[in-house]
Amino acid sequence: MHKGPRACGEARRWASRWCDADLERCSLRVVQAVGLVCGTTSIHEPKTKNARRTMPVPPAVVAPLRLHRARQEEQRIEAGPAWQDHDLIFPTRLGTPINPNNLARDYNRLIELAGVPRIRIHDQRHTYATLALERGANLLGVSRQLGHARPSTTSDLYAHVTAAMQQQVTDTMGDVLFGRIDCQPGGGDGPAEAPPPG
Repeated sequence: MHKGPRACGEARRWASRWCDADLERCSLRVVQAVGLVCGTTSIHEPKTKNARRTMPVPPAVVAPLRLHRARQEEQRIEAGPAWQDHDLIFPTRLGTPINPNNLARDYNRLIELAGVPRIRIHDQRHTYATLALERGANLLGVSRQLGHARPSTTSDLYAHVTAAMQQQVTDTMGDVLFGRIDCQPGGGDGPAEAPPPG
């Protein structure tokens, strides 16, 4: 997923609240997580110090979040006294934390509707890291966004070398060692002929 949808996924996973979201500055604080304890959904602190962080959110996500908040207010009114206000960005229809098993079920349903290859929810983190690094994002910045204690965790476990990454390395080192030489169409070798002077 791109950072936009992924930000929503992180907000679910981390049980982010509206008070954690600064939509004017396009940022989201990660200060709590949701999980299962003995089969019961519970909210707790993130596992590590680095998991507590502030993540930038793409401006393209802000408008959908505002719309989501308006719809959530309608749900709150509809639920009446049954609504439990935890200030969660992505709660159940009654305001309570989403059970991780239900999140996985909904995720799988969306995968089928979208007609895209099935990957685990956690694999989105690998995809995000790989795509970001492939496009030239800073390793340390990607690592911080993922909440890793060390950039080596990101590079060793989360970033997967793609053909584009390998081509980028080849192009870069080719430029350094030999100057800019483009591959010739039709299998030609060597640099393109220089245009005649004049």
